[in-house]
Order: sequence, then C-alpha cells, then structure tokens
Amino acid sequence: MDPQIYQCRAGIDCFGATIEGIVAQIADSGRYSAQTSENAHVVLAEVLNNIFEHSYGGETGGHIQLSLFLEDDGIYIETLDFGLPMPGLAIPSPTLPDPGIRTEDLPEGGFGWYLIHTLAPSPQYLRRGNTNILRFTVK
Repeated sequence: MDPQIYQCRAGIDCFGATIEGIVAQIADSGRYSAQTSENAHVVLAEVLNNIFEHSYGGETGGHIQLSLFLEDDGIYIETLDFGLPMPGLAIPSPTLPDPGIRTEDLPEGGFGWYLIHTLAPSPQYLRRGNTNILRFTVK
C-alpha cells in the first residue's frame, strides 16, 4: 500500500492537528483496536516532541515529514527531519530512573524513549546526509 504523507513544521501548534489527522486515519481504517490507535497517538506525540526539542533545538518552523503505512501486521511510520543528528547517531536506550528515587527527586522528562520502545519495539534510526530518518511500528 502507498503511504499517506503528512507535512508539518516543528512547533506545538502543528503537532496536534497532524497527530489527530493520523490517528483519525488509523481509526477510520477499521483495521486496528482502539488501544493500537492510542499507542500510535502516544508514540507520535513523543517522537514529534523529541524532533522539536532536540533535533530542532526548540526552534519552530523546521520541516518534518511523516509517512504512514497501514498494513495488516501493524502501523508503520517513518519521520524525516533536517535537524541535528541523534547523539552518537543512535536511538537512546529505554531507561527508567531507579525505583528507589523519591518522587520529588524524579527528573522532569526523560521517559519518552522508554514509552517509544515499549509501544513501538525496535525503532530504527538512520542519518542520511543532513536528514534524520526514524522508523517505527505500532501493533
């Protein structure tokens, strides 16, 4: 099946509409459970937020392209952006803080990659020229 292509500019204002459009297309397909659609929503929000905050350094306007493939065995998504590469050209590991840490001492963020790895196991990252390519599957 040919992918549905979405274009977005990095920034909070466009993410909601882009994510809602993708999740609506997933739901409208009638091929996936409500839980799978919700998992896709969470992963997309985390991925787009990471692109905005880290790849584009919190600067609005950077180009992001998303390709959505609705297949029988899962939802395949590929993102492309032209920001900074991932440190070490690798996806961060899915770590959680030590469970012995007091709640008030927990870091503000840092749980996104754990969610991504949990809901879309085995994400893949490539840096091709000045382009970041992230591929993941939600089942």
